[in-house]
Amino acid sequence: MTPAEAALMAAKLAAAEQPDAQQQLITQFAHAGVSFPSFTNCPLSPPLHFATTYTRPVEGLYLPTDAIYARLDNPTRLTLETEVFQLETANLAIASPDDPQLRSLAFASGMMAISSIILAHQSPLIVMVPQDTYHGVPTVLMDVFARFQVELRKVDMNDIGAFKKALRAVDSSQVQLIVWMETPSNPQCHVLDIAKLSQLAHQYHNTQVTCVVDSTLHPLQQPLQYRDVDICVHAATKYLAGHSDALLGVVTTLRPDLFRKLHQVQHTVGGVAAPMDCWLTMRGLRTLVLRFQQQSDNALRLAQFFQNQIISKSCTSLQKVYYPGLPSHSQHTLAVTQMKTRGGYGGVLSVEFSSEAFAMAWVAALQVAYSATSLGGTETLVEHRASIEPPGRVVSPIGLVRISVGLENVQDLLRDFAKALRIATQVLSA
Repeated sequence: MTPAEAALMAAKLAAAEQPDAQQQLITQFAHAGVSFPSFTNCPLSPPLHFATTYTRPVEGLYLPTDAIYARLDNPTRLTLETEVFQLETANLAIASPDDPQLRSLAFASGMMAISSIILAHQSPLIVMVPQDTYHGVPTVLMDVFARFQVELRKVDMNDIGAFKKALRAVDSSQVQLIVWMETPSNPQCHVLDIAKLSQLAHQYHNTQVTCVVDSTLHPLQQPLQYRDVDICVHAATKYLAGHSDALLGVVTTLRPDLFRKLHQVQHTVGGVAAPMDCWLTMRGLRTLVLRFQQQSDNALRLAQFFQNQIISKSCTSLQKVYYPGLPSHSQHTLAVTQMKTRGGYGGVLSVEFSSEAFAMAWVAALQVAYSATSLGGTETLVEHRASIEPPGRVVSPIGLVRISVGLENVQDLLRDFAKALRIATQVLSA
């Protein structure tokens, strides 16, 4: 047997065996966007397709696998959608990912992904959201969808009694219901019990409710592992892409009926993700696990630093730290079971100062961290939230600053933050 024949036979035998069911997420993410059809010469970086239209077969009939037009089909986008689905459902006991109805859908932004979920439902529609949530969600519901008989209801989802009361107040024979769970929340880092809330929602309203989990702030928590979760959504601009250079959102569901509706919205409304953004996100996926674990580790160290400042009264203007990795956090026990083993407690924390002036002075004194919106990138970003929220709808405490922790050396960040506390104290004491 020649070396080539031996290699070919070994490859065939290996291909005939079942894939390694114990393969870790970090291994699967490291190979994102790379597929190996049997015995072909494959690129180790996925191709980037910019074409908007494709030639039609001479007989005039497109095959199901044919691309037609970029709004409907783009090979780069399809590759990303397939990868996100496989990674969102890795090591879960579900139907085969080869089912064409089981893939994620990529949209032009996180807000377009959110809007697509609303558009996939009939009105009248009630959307139940937590008290603390990304301000873009209530804004789009009130300013855009309210005219189409879509009602926003805010509920304290950490209060199970209040949540049950809110569920009982909905007549699902007359309206459709979406229960929107953002966990951890932006910016106050509340943690919701995904399994409990989704189970209760379906217990009260059976198939007339759709349970959505926004996993933007914890992209590794895989909420579809809970059987009562219907949809997972990410602002993939943040951690999935991870380099502050791509704009898109992704939606994943295991329900074929919801997939068909979401797919129809994607095709007909046209808010699809651009090929370049899809390619950049696939590049980001390869390092997602490593990035997120390091950002979580850094965030915990910084949260402990701020907490010690409060305990020691070293900075009397620092009033509160919001981070689920701290034992003092009201949902810490839940975070241990729901988050810790899936990459950590997250790379976002918030701190609350006694005044807006102190918060703004602290932000201005930073030299390693940047003052900017967004989160999930390699650089540490800080943002005074109340000044960015819509006028008349400010929900964040006036002294709250959100911190998206990057990949810098944590000692550099600690020195930068401590120095900024000293300078802000000096300024406000003048």
